[in-house]
This record gives sequence, C-alpha cells and structure tokens, in this order.
Amino acid sequence: MTLIQEKVKQAAGLLREFGLDCWITFTRESEICGDPTLVFLAPGPVTWHSAFIVCADGRTRAIVGLYDQKGIEETGAYDKVVGFVTGIKEPLLEFLREVGPGSIGINFSPVSEICDGLTHGMYLTLHGFLAEAGMADRLVTAEKVVSALRERKSAAEIGWMKQAVRATEEIFDLVGRFIAPGRTESEIAAFILAEAARRDLPTAWGQATCPAVFTGPDTAQAHYSPTGRTVEPGHVLNMDFGVKVEGYCSDMQRTFYVLAPGEQTAPDDVMKGFRTIVRAVEESKQAMKPGVEGRTIDAVARSIIVEAGYAEFPHALGHQVGRFAHDGTALLGPAWEKYARKPFHLLEEGMVFTLEPRLTVPGRGVVTVEEMVVVTGSGAADEHAAAIRAGADDVLAKPLSRMALVETVQRFTRFPEPRGLPRVSVETPVHLRAADAELWGTSRNLSRGGMYVECEGDLGADEIDLEFRLPGSPDPLCPTARVIWRRPRAGAPTGLGVRFLELDAPAARRLDAYVHEWAHPDALAFVMPRASGGIP
Repeated sequence: MTLIQEKVKQAAGLLREFGLDCWITFTRESEICGDPTLVFLAPGPVTWHSAFIVCADGRTRAIVGLYDQKGIEETGAYDKVVGFVTGIKEPLLEFLREVGPGSIGINFSPVSEICDGLTHGMYLTLHGFLAEAGMADRLVTAEKVVSALRERKSAAEIGWMKQAVRATEEIFDLVGRFIAPGRTESEIAAFILAEAARRDLPTAWGQATCPAVFTGPDTAQAHYSPTGRTVEPGHVLNMDFGVKVEGYCSDMQRTFYVLAPGEQTAPDDVMKGFRTIVRAVEESKQAMKPGVEGRTIDAVARSIIVEAGYAEFPHALGHQVGRFAHDGTALLGPAWEKYARKPFHLLEEGMVFTLEPRLTVPGRGVVTVEEMVVVTGSGAADEHAAAIRAGADDVLAKPLSRMALVETVQRFTRFPEPRGLPRVSVETPVHLRAADAELWGTSRNLSRGGMYVECEGDLGADEIDLEFRLPGSPDPLCPTARVIWRRPRAGAPTGLGVRFLELDAPAARRLDAYVHEWAHPDALAFVMPRASGGIP
C-alpha cells in the first residue's frame, strides 16, 4: 500500500471517529498556494480547481482538471477520478448530492496552521457552490481529522524518520571533528551541506538556516543564517540541522565546547549547563505518554531549567515533526497566547516530537540539545521476553529513546563487528535465583541487553531471576535473564554472561539512561584547539 492509499484509508476511519460525514480538500495551483495536506492525497501539484473527497462510509472521489486526472488515477486511492474541462462545480455537486452528507469538513483552523490550507478565496468559491445545493451550512472545520492524519504516524512514516535521524547523527559526528578555532560559522555550515549532498539528502527546511550555526556569546541564537564569525577557544557552539528521507524530516540540535589551551575538559559552568539540559530532556521524555497534555511535559523541562538558576527558555519545549520540521497541531509548550490551544492537546501514539530546551552560559554561548521522541504505548515485560525468545537481537522499550535507537541502528548497520550493545563497567551486588536455589555475585559490566556477573558456583539453570541496583539508585531492577555462556576459571569466580528477558519499560529506560551516560561521559562534544586546515 502506498502512502497516499494508506492516508486516504486512514482518513475514512478518522471521519467515523470524529463524527464527520465527509471531508473535502479544495485547492488550486498548488505550487503557488497549495494545501499542506495535499501530499497525502495526490502524487504532485494540481493546476485547476481540485477537490479530494473522502467519506465516512469509505467512498472516495477526486475531481480535478483533465490533465491532472491520469496522475491521480494511478495512485489507486480513489473509487473514481473525474477530469473536467469547463469547470468543477457540476461534478462536485453531483457527487455531494449522491452522498448527502450532514457535515462537510474543510481545511480551515484558527488554531493550527497545518490544518489551515484552504485559502479565503477558495472558501468563498466552495461556499457559493454549496449554497446552490443547500449545503453551505454543513461546512465545519476538519482540524481534528487533518491533525490526526498528520500526527498518528504509520510504521512506514516512523521508519523514514528513523533513517533521517540516523543520517543527521552521522553528519553531526563528522562535523564535530571539523570544528576548530579559526573556522567560521559559514564554513561549518558549508561542510554540513556538503555531507548532506554527498548522501543525496535534501535539508529539512531552507538552506539559509539549515543548518543554523552559532558560536560564542551574543548570537542571534536561532532561526538565523550562519555568519563569518570565527570559532574561538572557550566558545560554546550549537547547531540546528535536519534532513529529509522520503519527504520526512529530522530536526535536531547539538552543542559543542571548544577547549581552551590547557583545558582537558569543559569548565564547570559549561558542564553544569549541559547536564541541566540533558536532565531536562530525559525527565520530560520520561513523562511523555498518551493522554497527557503537552503543557504538562513543557512544565517538567521548564521547571528544571529555572530551578537550576537559568532564565526560562522563550519558546515551547517541543513541536511535532513529520513532512515539515514543524508539523502537527499538538505542542509541548506553555499556555501562552501565541500557542492558542495547542499545548492543551493530548499526546497520542504515533506522534513524533522534538525536545529542545535551551539555556545561556554567560560569556560562552547557548547550550541546547534537540532530541526527537515518538510517543508509544507502554512496553510490557512479557512482550520483551517473547521478542528475545523469538530470536530478536535487541528490544527497545517504549517510548523510544533516541540514544538507544541510534546505538542499535549503528550496531546492526554501521559497524563491521556485531559485538553487542555499549557496555559500562559496573560493580554492584547481584542476587541470582532459580527455583529454590540462590546465590550472590558481583556485576563487572552492564549493557541495555544484559550483564556479566562473577559469582561462586552456578545455579545450573538456563533462565534465572536477577535483582540488582544501579549505582546511586535505591530502587532494584528485577529482570528475568537467560544464561548465554558460562566461564569457569581455575582460582577465580565463575563468570556468567546473561541476557535480559523480562524487563519492564521503566526499568529498560533507566538502563538506557544509565548506560548512555556512562558509556558516553563526554556526550558534550569537546573540540581540541588546533589550527584551521583540512578535515582532521
């Protein structure tokens, strides 16, 4: 099923869900003033007055100019495609009289720009047509339908966005080695664009500000083109960038610190800012689940920033991403006038949001990280176990952690060695149980997928229950695990390599965060001072 077929079918279900009889997307000369929804309904731009109609009973009809007819027919998404020559009114009214809808949703919204694709002139035209048929009073906003159509991402849409995230991460990794004192914002931006072009990937928004690069204090901070300003030791440098895969966007930001001579790590004020941002992102991510208002998630991050002594960021915590870098209606934002009702919308499964708090480190620059998060249902321990027992190489808990996702993707597609997930050294007591037997051991290393435990003896079972605590955490983790290998050594404790089976979603997320933090202690990229020149 193609994307257009999928979305037209999805739209019929949404009409039934929201109690609308019919939905019309009415547009013309779409290269000039096209409706943002058209990409889900047609394979390209249309020229003359065009109506794409979906009914709650499943009937579909496209009425377009004659020369647009063939392309629409080839989508296979509509019961019938009518190509007119002299005008759209008669075939449009004929179909609507046949359907007899009690309510007709059209694409206007005072709240959501993504649902506001019907121009005023086209509204007047449509209203005039329907007045002749006695149906003008049946026109209502299709905001709920259009919002859900964009926001509830399918598996294919999520897959394309994952690919875009992966490509963006790869480019960020490369640019981190390119940044050096003496280079300019514009040179760094040109490097990023060259890497995107080498991958044949369009940028997620206009190249005038994609990427946006800001080095040092007193910059425009956002939505501004790179300048000739040079990178200097002691600068905090941040960038905002994304690409498109199959028309779906990534939108991410990263922060770098340029080490001054004699520095081996970023100074305390920079590290405080970075850790505050990471905490705000992680805690707000953990609060995201279906049914929660967007403003609630914004408040989590905003309070962390303010309580750490920084000014609150002057924008929403996060927006949705999809066909556009800013997509969808629901918003992770405060109840400010400019956001209207968006922050009061409830999160739903399939929505993809950014999380992008920011703060300023005086005299150094802006620290920010922008992550992308997909809202999903709760993970279940038995589903985790079933996946492992069925032969899955890894399981990601919901809501998906970008860091876990990227590391897993890299594990299976980028690295020549298929050795496991990132591991960290951890020494913590582990209680092992099987049936009526038990023993104690000590962990030596840990990953999201399992751990190595040194212990005296062996329970002799292939599946065992574990209990252990992450350093600094009072709450135990209690997964069921499978013994993958045993390593007896003369004069030394027996070593067991275990793979986690039953692991609930909160526990999996705690592991994600802990392993990522300690496997990547320098998650804030440090740039060593060096002379400008070729790519290092």
